[in-house]
Amino acid sequence: MRSRFSAYALKLINYLYETTHPDKRDAQFHDEMEAWANRAEFTALEILGKKQGRFLDKFGKVEFIAYYRQFGEEKQMHELSRFRRYRGKWHYYDGVVE
Repeated sequence: MRSRFSAYALKLINYLYETTHPDKRDAQFHDEMEAWANRAEFTALEILGKKQGRFLDKFGKVEFIAYYRQFGEEKQMHELSRFRRYRGKWHYYDGVVE
């Protein structure tokens, strides 16, 4: 989760694409991530909790708040993200924004 937040902050779109589970990538996915990263300035990440995601697990969940500025306003996004292993590495699968 922290590496993906940093990638958004640094606008490393290819990293974000590669660390997203292949089942969740579609033709517009790369462009949508790039647009989101370019219109927000990511300032802080607060991890609220995690479930599963240990060495032998196939699934994991991370609850977090991402703080960012957009159009001059301070904002935050509270999400519960799901991750899945793919070829031995963790990949972002999806999330529910609260």
